[in-house]
Amino acid sequence: MSYKGPLRDEPLAIELHNTVYATSAGVVDALADDDGAVAWLEALAPRLALAGAPEGAWPNAAELRALRGAVRVALRAAVPAGCNGGEGASTAAGGSGDEATPTSAGGSGDEATPSSAGSSGDEGAPATAHGSAKVRAAIDAINLASRHSPRSPRADCQDGAPPALGTDFHGASRAHVVLGALAGDAIELLTSPHREQLRLCGAPGCVLMFLKEHPRREWCSDGCGNRARQARHYARTRHRDAR
Repeated sequence: MSYKGPLRDEPLAIELHNTVYATSAGVVDALADDDGAVAWLEALAPRLALAGAPEGAWPNAAELRALRGAVRVALRAAVPAGCNGGEGASTAAGGSGDEATPTSAGGSGDEATPSSAGSSGDEGAPATAHGSAKVRAAIDAINLASRHSPRSPRADCQDGAPPALGTDFHGASRAHVVLGALAGDAIELLTSPHREQLRLCGAPGCVLMFLKEHPRREWCSDGCGNRARQARHYARTRHRDAR
């Protein structure tokens, strides 16, 4: 099974956020089941820095959804005021701004925020209170995922050659290593100047996030930019014709 959702070379935490995405059929949860989770992880594997990691199972879909929920709450709270994507998220979710219950999940609700974070499951609209209990609990959940996967550099001896650089994962399972890598990337985004570049796509119907690394970038992809321009042109034409 190959992954069919968006992968845009964004930071890992944003790629995790974007496993909830919109199609013409509605909002989709790419992590609705374990098969989907494995497809996403295998597509992302080259970027997870797993060299030397223990063999074993990937994290399951429920574990990924739990971390994703915390990441979505924390990243959306960090989006600068006035940069929340406008019409995008609310349009795709039927105007409520809540993508927490994707159509592919049969309306069962996304474990978008772990139970430890005490969330209602609604992280569709960006939070603005960085110190709110919901955001603090989400950050606690991210820190917990990171703490479960410690890693440190290690010198590996080689016969007849200088020591090689390796990584000591301190007995963590492969699943914890992967969750830790995703959580660590979220921590990097939240605590570095990159947090000021976090954006929600403003294209009609889009629910994705991106890092605005170019001052003129306003959308997550060229396709979304084209749709936004077409929508604006249509709105201007309709307004002119109505006069």
